[in-house]
Amino acid sequence: MNMSQQATIQSHRQVAHPLQVGPGIALGRAAALMLILLLGVSTACESAAPRDPSEAGKTSNQYRSASIRDIAVLAVENRVPEEDLPADKAFTFPEVEARHFMRRFLIDEKDYAVPTAGWVDAQKASAIDTDAVLEFELSQWDSSRLHARGVIYAGGKFRLRSIKGVVVWSFDCNDLQLAVSSPHGGRAADHNMRDAAAMLVKTALARLPKKHTE
Repeated sequence: MNMSQQATIQSHRQVAHPLQVGPGIALGRAAALMLILLLGVSTACESAAPRDPSEAGKTSNQYRSASIRDIAVLAVENRVPEEDLPADKAFTFPEVEARHFMRRFLIDEKDYAVPTAGWVDAQKASAIDTDAVLEFELSQWDSSRLHARGVIYAGGKFRLRSIKGVVVWSFDCNDLQLAVSSPHGGRAADHNMRDAAAMLVKTALARLPKKHTE
C-alpha cells in the first residue's frame, strides 16, 4: 500500500457519519425537547377546564312575617385562608367598597332604608335598631387565573338576620366567576377589584326580595 492510499484511508476515518452529531448539538436538542415539554405542561395547566360555580339562595317563610323595612349592613368578614390570599396586594378584596355597594344596592334596587356604615359601627351589636342586619363572610377571592383567563373566582356567605337573630334570607356561592376587564394589573387593578366586588354583591343581592309593602 503506497502513501497515497494510506492518506485516503486515514481521511475516510476522520469523516463523521452523516447520522452522528457532536455532543454540543445533542445537548442542544435535549434542551429544546425539555423546553417543549415544559411549555406543553404549562399550556395544559392554563387551558384546564374552568371550575364550575355553585350558587344557592334561600328565602325562609319567616321573611314576610319579619316585616323588614330597614337593614343595617355589617362590616365584611374576610375569612379567606392566609395561604389563599393574593400574592399581589393590588388584587386584595376591597372590603370597605363592597360594604358600600351592598348598602347602595339595598337602597337603589330593593327599596330598603339602610343607615350609613359610620352609624352602624358606632352602635353596639345589641343596640342596632333596625329590622334586620346583613352579614357577608368572604371565603374565596382567587386571582390566580386573572392574567390567564381574565376572571376572579369568588365565594362567600350572605345572611340576612331579623331583629330576633333568625336567618330569613341567605345566599352561598363558590367559584363564582367574575370577569375582569384588561389590563389587569398596574393602575387598573384598584378599579378592577372594585368592579369585581360590585359584581359579586349584585349577583347575591339580586336574589333578595324587595321590601314588602302592604
